[in-house]
Amino acid sequence: FIVLGLIRVLRELSRYAEAVSKGNFGHAITIREGGEIGGMITAMREIPSVLSGIVQQATQLCDAILSGSLRQRLDEKRFNGEFADLAKTINSVGDAYTGIMDALPVPLLTCDKNTYILFLNKTFQQAVGGNFVGDKCDQHTGGDPANNTGAIGMQAMKQNAQYTAETILEPQGR
Repeated sequence: FIVLGLIRVLRELSRYAEAVSKGNFGHAITIREGGEIGGMITAMREIPSVLSGIVQQATQLCDAILSGSLRQRLDEKRFNGEFADLAKTINSVGDAYTGIMDALPVPLLTCDKNTYILFLNKTFQQAVGGNFVGDKCDQHTGGDPANNTGAIGMQAMKQNAQYTAETILEPQGR
């Protein structure tokens, strides 16, 4: 009877491990055991929770980047072991793209709908004298804060489409 009980537990754990390895984090272990086997079951139940947390944080990271916060990254300290390495790898992908943006010889910035700066590439930072993420755009570009509705970005947001125009900025009064 002991062997049959162990075989039943091992079969269920095998099905569970197979489901999780195929990306099914909703597969449940229905057996309840105590002792060392219960400890192993508890540990195995935590694996999908950790993986789901990584997926959730990666999704939030993607949303932040798509919203213009191009330097946003995962907090690697929230993960242990190889999961921290996975978070570091995800961050390296973001660093690679941001590195390309920083290497461009044209100034690039992103702002939110209220014209607060979310990202400045290195060329733009040199033009305005620093990395002013979180500040209002017009504070550092020499734009007219009373005329934000005429700004190129505001026009693009209003039209929810690409908008092309030309403007003259005077960063640092130049």
